[in-house]
Amino acid sequence: MDWIWTFFDWAATSFLIVSAWAVGEAGRTYIAGAAGGAYSWINSPTRSLRDGSIAIVGGIGSAIFLTPLTIALLGLISIDLGDSPAAISTYNFLSGVFGMSTMKIVVGLVEAELALRTRRAEQEARDD
Repeated sequence: MDWIWTFFDWAATSFLIVSAWAVGEAGRTYIAGAAGGAYSWINSPTRSLRDGSIAIVGGIGSAIFLTPLTIALLGLISIDLGDSPAAISTYNFLSGVFGMSTMKIVVGLVEAELALRTRRAEQEARDD
């Protein structure tokens, strides 16, 4: 009986992916970013389910917000894929792949800022 649930899981996942792709450019962006995040997670040395879900969500967010930056950076090294829908999906995928590194940098900066503020607050408490 387990094969029935496996089949239904596969069918539901396939339906969601095809539906999101068919919806339009936004769906394609989400799928390409998620695929980029999943690709970076698969190639990481540690593969936990928590890291995978974070990579996929981070890839989607990166595809939404970092695609213009990716296009500009690739333009600096003379890589131009054009403006076709397939090229935009490729840019979204690359943003998803590179986005996890960017997310790690952002998280590191936030953690450093919080540690600095905590240290300053403790120093001020000792001075009083």
